[in-house]
Amino acid sequence: MEPKEAVLEIQDLRTGFTNQVKAVRGINFTLYASEIVGIVGESGCGKSVMAKSIMGILPRSGKVESGKILYKGINLLDLKEKEMRKVRGKDISLIFQDSLSALNPSFTIGYQVEEAIKEHNPHMKKQEIRRRALSLLQAVKLADPELCMKQYPHALSGGMRQRVVIAMALANDPDILIADEPTTALDVTIQAQILHLIKELKQSLDKSILFITHDLGIVAEICDRVVIMYGGIIVESGSVQDIFLRPAHPYTSALLQSLPGYQQEAAEELYFIPGSPPNLANDMPGCPFAPRCPYAMRLCEKSEPEQVFLAVDHSVKCFLH
Repeated sequence: MEPKEAVLEIQDLRTGFTNQVKAVRGINFTLYASEIVGIVGESGCGKSVMAKSIMGILPRSGKVESGKILYKGINLLDLKEKEMRKVRGKDISLIFQDSLSALNPSFTIGYQVEEAIKEHNPHMKKQEIRRRALSLLQAVKLADPELCMKQYPHALSGGMRQRVVIAMALANDPDILIADEPTTALDVTIQAQILHLIKELKQSLDKSILFITHDLGIVAEICDRVVIMYGGIIVESGSVQDIFLRPAHPYTSALLQSLPGYQQEAAEELYFIPGSPPNLANDMPGCPFAPRCPYAMRLCEKSEPEQVFLAVDHSVKCFLH
């Protein structure tokens, strides 16, 4: 069996903000070629901050304090902004959560897709750029690409706008796609279509995808591996089979129990996790899930557990193991 090629390695990444919020607190994981990794966790656990740290688009109040983000062996944190602009959108692209905010209401769809192509292909002729833009809109299954090119974002439905944002992310044939909850604002039918499209694109274009979500149902459908985040750290990671069939961290188990129909009788009340997510502005010397964990010990509140490997690709941070 050939070793898998690592396209992105995150090493001890720590990102904070000037208001003392420590949003990402030392995470480590690897994205391999041609796989979809789901990043799962409650709102505020650090998922989107991690994605923005990778892309180098943190707000002014945010800063990567330490760690490495290695793209094919190159530490992106060592690059100057001018060098990072050559990577952003070309080698690594981000599909934003809110397509209406991601698109400029003052410009047509055609102008914005062509601009994404032109940014990294300054010598490409105008006709070539237009043909490329049309082919991208066709690739994301828009019914009438010619008409869509002439329209403004407000004239499109949410699902159509999300397809346009995906087309723009694919404009320069990137190695890595980061999808930041791209189906959150869509209804169930359109959500299913977008997920099917992402799976097709992964297979046909051979992309590596980081899929950020809080929906374990989506993860089960499209992902190869899963990373579970809580309180700015990774508490468990493994294959989809490991996470769903052999959850090792109490938080992972609680998330699964919160799914409708997961080991429940129809008449039972839906399970919920008691308590609230931690305030990331506070110091947390121990496991951040300890205040909500039914198995918490005194040790859990005093020190953060080390990463333990239960199998080759299945690891957990929990003193129970």
